[in-house]
Order: sequence, then C-alpha cells, then structure tokens
Amino acid sequence: MIEVDTPEVYGYTIFCDDIRFEQQGKITLVGIYGGSLIIHGEFPTTLPKFGIHVNFRQHKSAYASGLKLLIFLPGDSEEKASFEIEMDSPPDAVDGLPPTMSVVGTIANVVLSPLVLPTTGPIKVRMIRDGKLYKLGSLFVEAIASNDSQSSSEQSPPVARGS
Repeated sequence: MIEVDTPEVYGYTIFCDDIRFEQQGKITLVGIYGGSLIIHGEFPTTLPKFGIHVNFRQHKSAYASGLKLLIFLPGDSEEKASFEIEMDSPPDAVDGLPPTMSVVGTIANVVLSPLVLPTTGPIKVRMIRDGKLYKLGSLFVEAIASNDSQSSSEQSPPVARGS
C-alpha cells in the first residue's frame, strides 16, 4: 500500500442540530446530519437551532493567519455568503509549538439560532486562506411534502452530493 502525505491545508465540516460545550474542553455534537437535511413541509422554513462544526488544519511550515469562514445558505450567490466570520489568529501562533506537532488546527463551532432556510439547495462552508477558497463541506437541504404517505423511517437513505 502506498502511503500518501497529509496535504498542507485541509479541513472538514460536521453539520448538526446543536453544539454543546462540556466540562474539560469537550464538545457534544447533537443530531449529526449525513448527506441531506430533509424538511417535512414547505419553504421558507425555520430551524430552532443549527450547528456547524468546522475543523481547519494547516501544516506548521505553511501556516497562515487571517482566515475567513464563509457559510452559504440555499439561494446565496457564489459571491456573497450569508455569514462571513473573521478568524484572526496571531501570525506567530506556531512559534513555541513542540517540534512533534506538525499540524496547527483552527476550530469554529457556529450555532445559528434560529436559522431561516429560504429554499432547497446546499448549505456550503468555505474558508479563505491567502486568497484561496477551500471547500470544507456541504449539506443539501431538500423538502418532502408533509402529506407524503411514506414515513421518514421507511425512506431510502440520502444520496451523497459533492462538497
């Protein structure tokens, strides 16, 4: 088997109903979504809470500060995200890290409460770093008619969509 090196920059997103902060630095992600968020009814719809857990990693040798997190809701244009979050960290954040630590992580826990979803489509999470846009994940929002005779437990699992 060929071992592949970890990319210098990478990340991922977990979408959930809520993020709870526990003692001793732990977090609990409640109601984690797979490939789709299925709405039973019509748009627009309001979720009481919606959590977005973002984990962004940079190799210590390629570290850059001044990150910007972008969250696009269904219906947003590619040019304007619904939420833009500056994630400033000091440029010298990697100084003093142990030599054995080669990757620096930045974690963002975003809870939107309430969250209005205007239409069907993807919720997309992106990070801007050094003028480059990194795709960190997406969750497709779709609706099924509330009078649908098939219960949610009888439905086929959602199909994975691109990030």
